[in-house]
Amino acid sequence: NLTFTGGISPFLLTMMVLSFLAHFKEKKGLSDPSKRAGVSLAEYFIEFLFFWGQNFFYRTEEVELSPLLDSAEFRRKQTPDDKLTIITPEKKENSASGSFKAFNVLKLFRNRAFLMQGLAFVEKESVLKYLINPSGKDFSAYLK
Repeated sequence: NLTFTGGISPFLLTMMVLSFLAHFKEKKGLSDPSKRAGVSLAEYFIEFLFFWGQNFFYRTEEVELSPLLDSAEFRRKQTPDDKLTIITPEKKENSASGSFKAFNVLKLFRNRAFLMQGLAFVEKESVLKYLINPSGKDFSAYLK
């Protein structure tokens, strides 16, 4: 999660979540809060992973968040680069961009989205076990 090692900073991840929620709300027609009640956290999470890992092309696209953080504009970058770029409302010249290993991070998002999409979840089952230990192997011997 450290940007100097190629990870995504907590601030950039927060901007990714806000951008995704604005996009998801518009895409699914969920402007009315009562319509959002039927969407589970698992669905939001899997859609988030798919959006950033599969549908967003960070080399050629950028995001600009609205001043109220309730909408986001997705557009082509003027000059393609290898940075994941989200333009924040308070300082447009100081965008939340980073992660020179964005490809690796987003590839992991895509991998986990496809993994979780193929699973049949039991009602009220946590999706986290499929992210942390999808093989179900016992790693307790390594903890000694």
